[in-house]
Amino acid sequence: MPREWFQFVLDGHVDPQLLAGLPGLIPAAGVVPGTTMVTAPADTGTELAALLETLRCHGLTVLGSFRLPRPPAPESG
Repeated sequence: MPREWFQFVLDGHVDPQLLAGLPGLIPAAGVVPGTTMVTAPADTGTELAALLETLRCHGLTVLGSFRLPRPPAPESG
């Protein structure tokens, strides 16, 4: 079964160093002003719940989450 990928919209500007310290999170393009977007894999409901709990424990507010139809494209550069 292929990995499930999700996009999360977080309230406010999240320090990139904080995001770098959270394994599995990938900054996403298309940021709405006043928010930070990240993508992450979660294969089961348990993994998704754990990911959401990790975000909450770091003081991050999730404004929305969306299942992506395909994995995010690798960044070029």
